[in-house]
Amino acid sequence: MLSRSPLTGRRLRALAFCGALLLPVRAASAQLALTVFGGSSFSLPTPLTIKQDGFDDLHFTAHYRTRPFYETYYYAGRVALWGKHNNAWIFDYTHHKVYLTNPPPEVQAFRITFGYNQFAFGRAFYRHGLIWSLAAGPVVANPYSEIRGQLRPHSGGPWNSGYLLSGGTLQGGLSKQFRLFYPFFVVADSRVSLSYVQVPVSNGHANVPNVALHLHFGVGIGGPRHWDASPGS
Repeated sequence: MLSRSPLTGRRLRALAFCGALLLPVRAASAQLALTVFGGSSFSLPTPLTIKQDGFDDLHFTAHYRTRPFYETYYYAGRVALWGKHNNAWIFDYTHHKVYLTNPPPEVQAFRITFGYNQFAFGRAFYRHGLIWSLAAGPVVANPYSEIRGQLRPHSGGPWNSGYLLSGGTLQGGLSKQFRLFYPFFVVADSRVSLSYVQVPVSNGHANVPNVALHLHFGVGIGGPRHWDASPGS
């Protein structure tokens, strides 16, 4: 059965509110762009270490699936402030998810599904019709696990919501924007993220690095209007 964390609706409402603020922006001053994305991600196999009091450590190569529509949705967003020379300051948010698919016998469940939430701040550059980006920032994770029969549910953090500041991420991206009619556009987006988090398990913790390719399709509003006249600038 589909369920969503209580903060998911708040994030969507916040993005919608930002979009409403952008609607009246005049063409002459529309340098702020907001984009929302759907899509999915593909995580490469990476080492996973689980440390639990009273037991030997577990070390193995973890394989993950994203399951973008299961339990809670995979989605992403970007706010970009474009300045001179077609360069921008950006804030990216990616609601990344990981489900362990090759658990050893000691692991009954391991997933970070209400978010391996990546917040990244950085720069974007519009060159020859493409948007290149590089950003970094914190990861807020919401883990769930059952190790050796010991359950660690979604819990802890503010208001016992399960959201915990857990690590960091570095991201590089490449996207192509297509203007529908000013100020609206659609965009195809790809990103690679290199991330590392440490999350709690019952009576211990897990070290969970992640390397992922993210593929997105998005809709947006705003941005420099002169791109329409000179897409190769």
